[in-house]
Amino acid sequence: MEVNPISQRKTRHRAKFDVEESKLPAYRRLQWIHYGIALFFICMVLSPFALYFYGKLTYTTESVYKVIWGITLPSDLKRLDNQSTRDFHGDGERHSVYLLPQKENAHNRFANFHSDPNQEIEEICLDIISSLDVKPEYFPDFETPYCWKKYTKSQDILVIVYFPEKATLHFFQELS
Repeated sequence: MEVNPISQRKTRHRAKFDVEESKLPAYRRLQWIHYGIALFFICMVLSPFALYFYGKLTYTTESVYKVIWGITLPSDLKRLDNQSTRDFHGDGERHSVYLLPQKENAHNRFANFHSDPNQEIEEICLDIISSLDVKPEYFPDFETPYCWKKYTKSQDILVIVYFPEKATLHFFQELS
């Protein structure tokens, strides 16, 4: 059998080319694996920071009341003050003060609140305020008439107090 020298040369050249070509994808594959590993570690380092900032942006006082207590605050409330001793898990004490713009509609909103003064409620509120840095103008004045409602969930407490004379709504929350 006779071998054509031209076809033999092509075969040798093609074989040599195939060897070099097979090395190139392996090298590139290794390079992409290194890029993938580096990208994975960069994502692992940056993801806690991204989650932290996402939580800071979306974790509002109003969302806490909605998620934990099932209370949706009206949109016409204006927050005057918000103090908390929240730790990493969200536990701690919180005092929020809101201003109600419409006094005439307030009776309908607080129809299911208790209107009698309660010493236990006052003590809970003052205990929570004592651990916070609340400005004196946002202290509740229990000498004036007020309406209140207390929510409990296991060891967590939320007390909502409405002062009609000032049209202010105080939220006292203690999460364990």
